[in-house]
Amino acid sequence: RLWIVIDENEDKAVGFALLTERCGNIHLREIDVHPAHGRQWLGTDLLKQVITWSKNKKYQRFTLTTFRHLPWNAPFYAKLGFQAIDQSEFSPCLKKLLDEEAIGLDKSKRVLMILDLKPWPG
Repeated sequence: RLWIVIDENEDKAVGFALLTERCGNIHLREIDVHPAHGRQWLGTDLLKQVITWSKNKKYQRFTLTTFRHLPWNAPFYAKLGFQAIDQSEFSPCLKKLLDEEAIGLDKSKRVLMILDLKPWPG
């Protein structure tokens, strides 16, 4: 579950998104766009593609963790419909996921965000 953005002019990868299945949800493990290719909507387009793929695969929820204190992280995902979830609402599996993704980081600066995916008819 890896999507790669290729710059056709340079014939090289300039971004990627990696998804895993965690806690019964599809989970964004990582998304990145090379800074030289920033501000071109590549990250937004890439995220929209993986969300559409997730809906087509009938996942009910899309999760990710990110930094809560950086002004471009959580707000970026919120614009696409993701909502921050209070840690008191975490299942044991989601608590473990946040712990794993915060290894070596200040856990208080991390936030779990969820996008409810509407089931497709039929």
